[in-house]
Amino acid sequence: MKKSLEIYQVDVFTDERFNGNPATVVWDSESLSKDLMLKLAQEFNNSETVFACFNKNNTLVLRYFTPTQEIDFCGHATIAAAIVFVKRLGSRSSIEFLTNSGPLTIHLKDGKYYYGPYEARTDEIIDGRMKEELLGVLNLSSKDLHSKYPMQIVKSVSNKLLIFLKTRKSVFGFFPNFTKLKEFSIHYNLPPVFLFSVKKDVTNLKCYGRMFAPTLGIDEDPVNGNSCITMAEYLFTHNVVEHTLFFNTPVQCIQGKLTGREGTVFIDVKEVNKQLKVSIGGTGVIVFKTKVKI
Repeated sequence: MKKSLEIYQVDVFTDERFNGNPATVVWDSESLSKDLMLKLAQEFNNSETVFACFNKNNTLVLRYFTPTQEIDFCGHATIAAAIVFVKRLGSRSSIEFLTNSGPLTIHLKDGKYYYGPYEARTDEIIDGRMKEELLGVLNLSSKDLHSKYPMQIVKSVSNKLLIFLKTRKSVFGFFPNFTKLKEFSIHYNLPPVFLFSVKKDVTNLKCYGRMFAPTLGIDEDPVNGNSCITMAEYLFTHNVVEHTLFFNTPVQCIQGKLTGREGTVFIDVKEVNKQLKVSIGGTGVIVFKTKVKI
């Protein structure tokens, strides 16, 4: 007997359809094999598809797939699942999920869905020949970089290689060679790359970013939330932003301009025992709902 799956397309980190980062949510997926989940993710062809089903403890279990593989966690797909949860079961102040990375709580605050808090730590600095080679692959110049800040891997729920650029124009003014970037990342065993710039004033802190992950089948992710966890730690560790401003000013990261799917990530930062705690938030909208028989 064929089963009918409920499928939702959700645009996350935006209030407008056809913007932000799209994710597919497959509801009531407990009978699906891993192989079938991957085939469905390939068919939907979003950067991530999340499969949701309740376990015997009535906790919603989430599994995440890119078009090429299963991954442990995806922030925007989690927000998408929370939006579908609220649509089906009603709003509440928090929602409990279980993922391959462990338990996860989504908090609803000021109309936004927040996950976290997470910690991160700065790690290996990329320098010398590797740095120059990466700049060439990205079609960037050393003149685009903030010379006093390193190109550095930051580890968290999702590791990233961070590159701090001088201006918003620099962030949106280049086009990488994704084939070479994939080969380079595999050769050096590097995580996805996140490039960003910062604009600050006394009332607001805006960042502009782009995330590349060709080894995961994602050349450029329209809007990536987990990158902002690592970016916040980088800004904190290297004192890019005065800490009093950092903790008392709204922090946003605008992404997706060149993909035609602009969206905004909201970043909530706190310091606990000299350790940064970062939560990531956003809005979202259901674009459509359909059914697929399998």
